[in-house]
Amino acid sequence: MERKQKPPRQYPVAAQTTLLPFLLESVQDKSRNTVKGLLTRGQVQVNGKTVTRHDHPLTPGQTVTIIPETVKKAQLAFPILYEDDKIIVGDKPAGLLSMA
Repeated sequence: MERKQKPPRQYPVAAQTTLLPFLLESVQDKSRNTVKGLLTRGQVQVNGKTVTRHDHPLTPGQTVTIIPETVKKAQLAFPILYEDDKIIVGDKPAGLLSMA
């Protein structure tokens, strides 16, 4: 069973540049490492084609799309009790390590 997925975000290219600087400027709510992770996991498309190279050239008129990652409930080691855009509450078993 899949959880609610956010729609893909699209960004039009207005000037000639390369992909990583364009993403860092366009996606200001994510850190540099997070943006690099999007590229590494194949979540970035240019005109519908998946691109993983940071130095991929962009030209005006192209569209960059960021595809959200799908998380399946079956992958989780514990149940999610509540989730919204800002917080997630899970019933984590004792001894299972977690990170902030």
